[in-house]
Amino acid sequence: MIISICGFSSNLIGGLISDKYEKKSRMTKAIVSIVGSALAIPAVGLCTLTTNSFHTSLFFMALSYLVSECWMSPAVTMMQNTVKPE
Repeated sequence: MIISICGFSSNLIGGLISDKYEKKSRMTKAIVSIVGSALAIPAVGLCTLTTNSFHTSLFFMALSYLVSECWMSPAVTMMQNTVKPE
C-alpha cells in the first residue's frame, strides 16, 4: 500500500510541479528529480536505522517513497522531448 499510494502520489505531484514551472526554467524537470532523490536520503536512513518502533520505520519508508518517486514523470517527459519520434 505504501508503494502504490505514496509512489503514485509522488509521480503525480512531481509531474505537476515540473510541468507548472517548466516555462520558467528548462532545468525544472531535472531539478525536481534531483531534489526528490536528495530528500529521500535522510528518510531511507531513518527507515533503516529506526529499530525501536516498527510503525516509525514504516512512516519513514512511506515518506521516502513520497519524496523519492517524483523523478519518473519528469524523466520520461525529458526523454520524449529530446529523442526524435522515429
